[in-house]
Formats: sequence, structure tokens, C-alpha cells
Amino acid sequence: MTGPLEGVRVVELAVAIQGPAVGFFFSAMGADVIKIEPPMGDASRYHRGVNNTLPAAAYGSQFVAMNKGKRSVSLDLKTEMGLKVMERLLESADVFISNYRASALARIGLELDEVTKRHPRLVVGHVNGFGPKGPEADKAMLDGAAQARGGITGLSG
Repeated sequence: MTGPLEGVRVVELAVAIQGPAVGFFFSAMGADVIKIEPPMGDASRYHRGVNNTLPAAAYGSQFVAMNKGKRSVSLDLKTEMGLKVMERLLESADVFISNYRASALARIGLELDEVTKRHPRLVVGHVNGFGPKGPEADKAMLDGAAQARGGITGLSG
């Protein structure tokens, strides 16, 4: 795909909607986005909707929408080999984006400060539900909880 970000390589380690949406926008502007998935694949591949009407081989619409135009690789980041491959990908990347909690990144050796030290030319972006600092910074956040915390559920009923 061509666009203003053609030639830019992005490594995405993200789940659900927030992080993959960032990768989608990079891809839509022409960047080469490589999505890192766990060995069983991103869980949103298997979200089949309320009526479960999709054929067995089909992916969930959320996965398809948020990951269009990306390449993907399955890595077990809890293994030495998986982390070596991840480091090689980061060496060749211009941008690294993630929405994993800071504690999850730390457990697998991908603390953002350390990644920046190992790869000083890499632009690192991290998004989460509660911001980078504060008492809730390391809490998990998904769509329904975000809507409730923001008050939108009170408006929509």
C-alpha cells in the first residue's frame, strides 16, 4: 500500500481495539505494520458476535477491521527464542506500539525504557486505559469498562 508512511516499519504488540486501531491507522497511511500475536493468535480473531453466525473458518469482524493491511507473526514472548525474534524485529523497525500493561511488558523483558535504550532510534508509543502514571496506570481496560468510566453508558442506557 502506498501513502505518506510508505517505507516506515511498525511493530505492533497490541490487543483488543485501542492498540490495533493505532496500527491500522499506520497501515492505512502506507506503513509496513507487523502485528505480533501469541501462539494461539489474537483473541479477537475468535470473537464471533452475539449470534455466533460466522462460519467456523471466519475471523471476527473486530479482528478483520482492526488488522486490515497488516502482516502478522506468531511469537511466544515467554520463550528465549520468541524474545530473540522480537528483538530482531525491533532492530529493523522505526516504530513500536503496544497497549500491553506496563507490568506485562516488564514480565517479558520489554519495559519501554529498556526497549528505548536498546533501540535508540525507535519511536515508542504506548496506550492504555488510565494513562502512564497514577494509581490505576497498570490496570487493564476494555471497551465496556471504558464506556462506563467515561459516563457514556449513563447517556445511552
